[in-house]
Amino acid sequence: MQKTQAQTKNNFSTLPKIVFLFGLFMNAVGHSYLIISFPNLAREMGFSDSHGGMILGLGALGFLLAAPIWGFISEKIGRRPVLVIGLLAASIVPFIYGQLFSMRLEDSLSLSLAFSLIIFIRVLQALSTGGILPSAQAFIADQTTDKKRINGMGLLAAAFGLGTIAGSSLLWAISSLSIILGFYIIASFTGITTLLNMLLVKDAALSTKQNFKQESTIPWSKIWPCFLITTLGVTCYTLLNHVTGLHLQDLFKLEAEQASKEAGKLLTFTAITMILMQAIILQKVKFPPVRFMQIGALLALFGFFSLSYFKDYQLIIISMISLGGALGLVLPANLALLSLNSNGKVQGKVAGINAMGQGFGFALGPIMGGNLYQINTSYPYLLSALIALVIFSLSFKFQMREETDHQSAKTQQT
Repeated sequence: MQKTQAQTKNNFSTLPKIVFLFGLFMNAVGHSYLIISFPNLAREMGFSDSHGGMILGLGALGFLLAAPIWGFISEKIGRRPVLVIGLLAASIVPFIYGQLFSMRLEDSLSLSLAFSLIIFIRVLQALSTGGILPSAQAFIADQTTDKKRINGMGLLAAAFGLGTIAGSSLLWAISSLSIILGFYIIASFTGITTLLNMLLVKDAALSTKQNFKQESTIPWSKIWPCFLITTLGVTCYTLLNHVTGLHLQDLFKLEAEQASKEAGKLLTFTAITMILMQAIILQKVKFPPVRFMQIGALLALFGFFSLSYFKDYQLIIISMISLGGALGLVLPANLALLSLNSNGKVQGKVAGINAMGQGFGFALGPIMGGNLYQINTSYPYLLSALIALVIFSLSFKFQMREETDHQSAKTQQT
């Protein structure tokens, strides 16, 4: 029986894997490009900053609502259909954005009509693409054995991370030509990868008796720490993004433009380190997920505490790189533990709920960071260091369970 399951999970060959990961990459490119380019585009189209923020914020809210629903749907119709629906929307919507933005800039649409249409498309985008992340996470769980779960989750996280960097790089590369052009480029490449996913990527076959007998109830007692760790980890990451520029500006007495430039450089170092951890270290080093989480939490504790104390620019760079390594270990390890402590019939459900935790983290980080920074410039970093300590403590819950399961297995063998 175990041999049959292993063979089923090893049918994810190289070409379908590349196509699958490229789909996730292009979705992240589109998301990153919109988030970074839209505030300035919104001003150019005549919207106020608050209206621009409302459009992006409603999209985040739509994602929060859609992700768990799509996760549950993926248990009924499979991961691949949900993934393809999401990618199809991710390829069509940028084209529509390009059309709407162009028409508004040419004054072919009134301000009020353009605002209404863009809000409608933004919410529709969030609702239709909200299944990409949970279906992809569940798909990785279906296609990998327990020992390879951390490797798969690392590749998934790396694809999203690379796409985020590529989105900002695309904006930098073509902004002198036309920002609108970027939406058409993204639409084209995402459309190609959608077609390739439809042709080449298949759901894992769940054909063994054991799979049909698996419990479909979410094991809340086992996995609640994973949901909490997701929210806490993403909160720290978005908090870091929010206060880094402010911290550099105040610490080194920089102009706003120079501070933004330096913050962008440091956050790029952080993102690159995160991706290297996910794409290389997690693939090569044979540690269990809980060990990666513990190492990452300690790196985060060092990084955040150092940022609250260090005043030297070179030491700040070291701290930021340390945080990139920390996040690159903690977040995929947490996904692996979430998957390993849930059976095959609830992978989509727990992935969808976990995506809600990410959404909350993206909302909480900037709010907490901005308010704490106004009180004391060290408080955001000290809070994040405390969060890292909480994550380190929570990891022992999984370690103790692993030791108990291992001891039970030895007892049964004897």
